[in-house]
Amino acid sequence: YVHIKTKAKHTTNLTEQKYYIVRQNQKFDLLCNIINCYENFYGLIFCHTKVEVSDLAIKLQKNGFKAEAFHGDFTQAQRETTLSKFRKRQVSILVATDVA
Repeated sequence: YVHIKTKAKHTTNLTEQKYYIVRQNQKFDLLCNIINCYENFYGLIFCHTKVEVSDLAIKLQKNGFKAEAFHGDFTQAQRETTLSKFRKRQVSILVATDVA
């Protein structure tokens, strides 16, 4: 075998994390405001349960966002289709369970 060692020329941090403390009834409006702050928002939103994932994805879609749900009840074909749409940026928001 041959051992090859390289050095990274540049490192890029592509992940931005923020934490907000809000009342339950304010969460969706704040989320929409955060998404709207970015011209080309592209990201993941994690929820605790499959029901929360589905509900949030539907609510986002009804508010004009390109969002899709992603959780354990999906078949493998559904998972691959959803991830493919996300990779191609046909969907800009992927709402997933925190276990996904």
